[in-house]
Amino acid sequence: MEPPTSSIFLCAFTYGNVTAHTAFSLANEMREMDKRGITFESRNLHNDALISRSRSKALTDFLLGSRLDVCVMVDHDLEWEAGMLSALASKAHELQSCVAGIYACRGVGCGVATRVLTPTSFKGLEDKVIEAQYLATGFLAIPRVAAEEVLKIGLGKDESNQAIHPCKYSDGSLMYDFFRPISVPLVGSSSYEYLSEDYAFGWRCRAANPSRKLYAWTKPWLRHHGDYGFTVDQAYVERRG
Repeated sequence: MEPPTSSIFLCAFTYGNVTAHTAFSLANEMREMDKRGITFESRNLHNDALISRSRSKALTDFLLGSRLDVCVMVDHDLEWEAGMLSALASKAHELQSCVAGIYACRGVGCGVATRVLTPTSFKGLEDKVIEAQYLATGFLAIPRVAAEEVLKIGLGKDESNQAIHPCKYSDGSLMYDFFRPISVPLVGSSSYEYLSEDYAFGWRCRAANPSRKLYAWTKPWLRHHGDYGFTVDQAYVERRG
């Protein structure tokens, strides 16, 4: 049974220059959503170098400036098959939990960007939903209820890691600091772990409602594009395969 179709607040973060792969993926996805009659609004955040602030502003605008079901965040260097973004949103709407597509870090043997609870080796053509500790935000769907919980609980805190503060964005508009980085204790250690904006938001989601799990979804088989500096000597290396 297909998950219920959701309305989508689509946020692309393109400060670092959007790749051609991402541009075509976005264009094809929006054509697919139009064809299927999916209600969506697109937002391009391109004028802010601080990604924690950009993501916070996007989620604030989703909550306060729209009545759409799911906020989907897409980074400037990912590629996917048309229909997978709207499928991700529908999966988050169905589960009423944050769901992220899994993608590799930009380096051979460096693992994936999302941290799942159980060590897993990922293969193509699978369709598995796996519980995660923290989610990467490059291809992330956030249902309205999860964002509302983080905001409601966070506004009731003072200066703890859960705290959410009303802030003034660069254009003078309101922004809540959902993605402010934090440091949290490492279990069984006297040390702390520094959580960047993506993992910090996941931590706040789990703290706001431990019963609302975070999920990684294997089905959107994503490609993560980056630069590679080829040298002249590599021009003569024998090609294999």
